[in-house]
Amino acid sequence: DLTVAAAEAATAVADLGPEHLDAVLERLAESGSWQDPARVVDGYRRDLDRHGYYERTVEKARKRGGTVFTTDEPPPDNAKPVGDVFDSKDLVGAHAKLPCHGVVVRRVSWGDGAEVIAICTSPREHRPTREDAPSDALVSDRRGSTSSDDSHAKRKGRVARTAHLADAFSRGRGGPAKSDLTLLALRALIHDAGQEPIKYAASILGIEPGDHPRDTLIAVADDSAAGLVRVAAAIACGIAEAHMYWSASSPPCVEYLTLLCDTGWTPDDWTAQHMSDAPANDEPSGDAA
Repeated sequence: DLTVAAAEAATAVADLGPEHLDAVLERLAESGSWQDPARVVDGYRRDLDRHGYYERTVEKARKRGGTVFTTDEPPPDNAKPVGDVFDSKDLVGAHAKLPCHGVVVRRVSWGDGAEVIAICTSPREHRPTREDAPSDALVSDRRGSTSSDDSHAKRKGRVARTAHLADAFSRGRGGPAKSDLTLLALRALIHDAGQEPIKYAASILGIEPGDHPRDTLIAVADDSAAGLVRVAAAIACGIAEAHMYWSASSPPCVEYLTLLCDTGWTPDDWTAQHMSDAPANDEPSGDAA
């Protein structure tokens, strides 16, 4: 029931064994002809990697001791994130020693595949019983606050930050330094990149990604401008590579392929065809300028 292209793409998981091959074949059959088979197979591998990371994260959390909840074994309904119960970092840290402390390891469909959240299973126990409670008591310091008040405060803060930045960016002098903006943009690209371009960047940089490839790349960058540029550029290549299957003639992909050609790469027939189909660059050349 599969096309030749889908069957060929399925061979990429032959190393995983018959069980996974059967699962990929089913996914390919369900995807029909409107999805690229290679991307379907890549998606299966990403889901598999995320599942493995989730399982390892649960195992590590249980080895550290304490109460551990998971996606399959959720916490009680009244539980709250510790950060929602306390404003003080000291109180958040002290809470880890209490019996009502726990962690939730959630399975997610983005990033590495797991999210760890510290929670309190008995948040009502930390409500102050009187206004003159001692300052070092492990009670919530959000007295009288409500979720709506908190949301209002967050929105107010965002408006203030936006107004300040709009003014700062409009200044000819006294605005953000170009170097600071560059570092901010590079760090944001690295932190917000998806799992696929992160792993692609690690592979082309010759780095063993480990369980936390994003942290590994940031450590390699060493927070220097040159290091961040190198890592961010590798991630940008990974983003372009991830878009090659459905938008190879788009400007980002063409710029990526041009970079490859400028460094001595000879395009294969399929890539060369898509490069020739790309819209012409309307910018004047150096000679014309």
